[in-house]
Amino acid sequence: MTQLPRFSIVCMTVLSFAAGAWSAELFVDQKNPKADDKNPGTEALPFKTIQPATDAAKSADTIYIKVGVYSDLVRLKGYGRPNHPNLLTAWKADCVVIGSEYRDLPAPDQWKPIDGHKSYQVRMPEGTPQDLIVILEGRPIVTQHKDVPPADDTLNWATYRTSDRTLMVNTGDGNPAAIHKLGFARRIEPFSVTDEAGYWKISKLEFAWCNTGIGMNGTGILLEDCYFHNIYRPAVFCTGHMGIIRRCNFYHCGYCIAGQQGPGSIIEDCMMVQCGQDPNEDVDSRVNNDGEGGGPVSVKGGPVTGGIFRYNIVADSSAGIWWDCGGTGLRIIGNCFWSNRGGSGIYNEWGINDSLIIGNYFYGTAMGSSWSTRMTVTDNFFDNMRGGGVSWANRDPWPLRFSFMTLRGNAFTGIHMAYIGGENRGQDGVWPEGFRTAFADYNKARLNPDASVLMHGATTRIKTLEELQSKFGWELHSDVKTCDPKETDLTPESMGGSTVTFRLPWGPRAHMARPMLSDAKIDGRWPAAPEYAGGRDPAFFWRVADGDCSECPFNDNFPDMTYDKLWHPNSSAEYDIGVNHGATWYVGADDKYVDPKMSIDKPSNRGEWSAGNRWLTMIGAKPQDMPASGACWWTPWMAACPGAKTTVSFKMYGKNVEATDLPANKASEKLAGKATPVVYMQFIDATGRSMTRAYLVGKDAAGKMNHPELTKGTFDWTEVKETVTAPDTAVRMALALGVLPCKGEVGFDDINVKTANGDKPAGESEIVEAKPAVIPKERMREIIYVDLSKVANRSLSDEAAGDGKGGWTDQGPDLDMRKLPTGEMSLGGVPFRIANGPKAVVAVQANPKPGTDIVKEVTIPVGRKMEALYILQAGAFLTGERKVCFEVTVKYKDGTTSTRQFWPFPDSVVDWQAEPVRDFGEHADNPFTTAALTVKVGAKGKGTIYRTEHILDRAKHDVPVESITIRGGENGLGLILALTGVTQW
Repeated sequence: MTQLPRFSIVCMTVLSFAAGAWSAELFVDQKNPKADDKNPGTEALPFKTIQPATDAAKSADTIYIKVGVYSDLVRLKGYGRPNHPNLLTAWKADCVVIGSEYRDLPAPDQWKPIDGHKSYQVRMPEGTPQDLIVILEGRPIVTQHKDVPPADDTLNWATYRTSDRTLMVNTGDGNPAAIHKLGFARRIEPFSVTDEAGYWKISKLEFAWCNTGIGMNGTGILLEDCYFHNIYRPAVFCTGHMGIIRRCNFYHCGYCIAGQQGPGSIIEDCMMVQCGQDPNEDVDSRVNNDGEGGGPVSVKGGPVTGGIFRYNIVADSSAGIWWDCGGTGLRIIGNCFWSNRGGSGIYNEWGINDSLIIGNYFYGTAMGSSWSTRMTVTDNFFDNMRGGGVSWANRDPWPLRFSFMTLRGNAFTGIHMAYIGGENRGQDGVWPEGFRTAFADYNKARLNPDASVLMHGATTRIKTLEELQSKFGWELHSDVKTCDPKETDLTPESMGGSTVTFRLPWGPRAHMARPMLSDAKIDGRWPAAPEYAGGRDPAFFWRVADGDCSECPFNDNFPDMTYDKLWHPNSSAEYDIGVNHGATWYVGADDKYVDPKMSIDKPSNRGEWSAGNRWLTMIGAKPQDMPASGACWWTPWMAACPGAKTTVSFKMYGKNVEATDLPANKASEKLAGKATPVVYMQFIDATGRSMTRAYLVGKDAAGKMNHPELTKGTFDWTEVKETVTAPDTAVRMALALGVLPCKGEVGFDDINVKTANGDKPAGESEIVEAKPAVIPKERMREIIYVDLSKVANRSLSDEAAGDGKGGWTDQGPDLDMRKLPTGEMSLGGVPFRIANGPKAVVAVQANPKPGTDIVKEVTIPVGRKMEALYILQAGAFLTGERKVCFEVTVKYKDGTTSTRQFWPFPDSVVDWQAEPVRDFGEHADNPFTTAALTVKVGAKGKGTIYRTEHILDRAKHDVPVESITIRGGENGLGLILALTGVTQW
């Protein structure tokens, strides 16, 4: 059962706002007995709800919300100023929830069966909100206001008769409250930023148990340090201009960010875990049968011009990110795409042109593009590819005949299919120009023995690099080899790069430390470059901010800026080293050149010319002008798992470092005493309300001075290596290296952050990394669940072995699939509907024994158009004979048929008790079969079901399928659990 997040968060240290930054303060406090929406909004006489506070706010005001769950609709209007936005935030360490509360449904003994229906019903207590939605095992299910029970074939469905408060639920397997974890919350949309709003900062809020977290329209809206969980549909529905979503956390959300994103939008440092949903999981798509669904980021429509998506983590979700329907200049930089269902990392579609994808780490995921042009994919690492790497889809109805895609400088390991691909609805295209005019070079790939270099359409398979070079003129400077993926020599380090590793706080793989590309040596060899023309910052990974990781002091861009604030010290522009708020920073380098004539006098310019070592430099030039929290080089915000152990190592030097007493106006509790150089790992909780630091250099909160020899004077390069443990509240972490307000210069090099793996949790099911389908989920338009209920003849469980009827393979309760999840779910990126009860499985055999309930064949009427058919299946009692186990025949309305036969491994059927087979290789009789899910069987065993993809003849796509026949063969027992048909966009 799903463990639900807690609202209460223990806060240890609270980040404070700079005094005097805001014009006025307003308060909302629903628990205060004096609270009233007619109050002036002072702390003593606060508002009771949020709306009157936002209505009363003037430019640059701050609204503090005190602890509570706020369910009233808020429509945010009004304008702040670009340099001083209005601030809406939680008060200090208070836990403020926007949405509703999760509540348990009545106990099982209060539920009654409904005669003639699969549903059960219960009378809800007085005061139950009418807009309730049922939560089944942590997930919302369709809950309609109707007077009748859900239809019997609509599993995991509820109706609510408001006249007498009767709730009716169909899970298809008896009393739902006795079998499942059941609860309810409200289906509300509690917060929206209107088009009339501009320049607001919304921070440190929790959004939970609601239909949409926040509708983010308006201009210049900053959403920062917010936590979204258990949102039924979009956590953020984004349609505004120049919006920023920064350091937000998303867990168990239908979609994290969706909508029609406007130009100039930025999404950075966000974490998205177990989010996104398939059409069958979307409460609206199930009702409307519109076949949408999507990954955590599903932006469909809007200009999206100049959008930036950088240093985000998208993991263990339904898919990756999906931009669609128009836009130019999208930048996807430095992100992690890890183990998303169906192998999806990025899907770039339909008019999303001129995209740049650089420096991303794809683990078990890949990327594709269709209906778009001039996409550049460079310097990315594709690790453990379940299928292919990069696919450019040529769509014949709208051919991009000269699309000029670029694939350069990437690394691919563990390729099971091919690292370059292109196709048109699973068929050979008639307009190949768009694919052939692409540019692919300087890539490195390590292929599994049966993999290809390139797959194109239904028939083109190029197995060798030489053939690829001859036919396409690609990869003239590449390095492509066949090898064992467990012993590959291809790593980010071999490409000239590096990684940091960290663990997620949530999800099925939270014990695993996983990688993000970094720039440990500050040499920028791969990815990107150490500097851009005329600049002195690394172009990748590193950034400068104050000691609280706010970029505002150094990037305020106020109209009244002085010269020193205007020119950043990293921008040479033919000037000497600049000073910004008392600090200077750049990439330092050895005074070493290929040609002595290239010698540079200014240290800040050597990084561009030196042939020697490079490092990060931070100088405290004018301590009296520096932010009280200092100036630091920062990593991106990585995930953090409570109790995880992270080892940080680096080298550090100092020149003329002089600790400084803080001026009275800059003194604070956390900076008591003298200011020095510092290095610390900063941990925050899901909303940034709780902050703790683990110091490696400098004085910590307990007063201990760490490595005092690195806080004063002049010292040569010194190695530091320390292991820190993430606190119980930790959800995110970032490493800071720099100076508090002091004098002198420090340098940092060889900076590594490595997190150890945790203990692997024991579970009832094993996650199988299914190969992705040929048709990506984003292209599935209609989902057709073929109803097996009238022909199914066996259940998933078996109570008595050898009785010839009733259960799975008739081998008894210790050898059945009773622990297989049922209902609607996605397996390998394909939605299925698995039934429960006595009639859940079709078991077929050519010559069944007399007295058993196994049948020779069954026929299911369909009456719908299909372009592909997915079969969820398994085999039992298979022998080594070359005989068919079962076959599936599709019959069209015009009388023609298409038959797919299922032969034992190495083709397309494996005994359900055997070790899972994920990759069947390329065989004529293998219709793209892959293991889909493995569950525990009995005390020590396990059982696996398989997903088979049958792409139907393109010439028949417009002909309705009349029926589907499943016919038993002569080798073993065929078991069919579900059939799903799809059409494509």
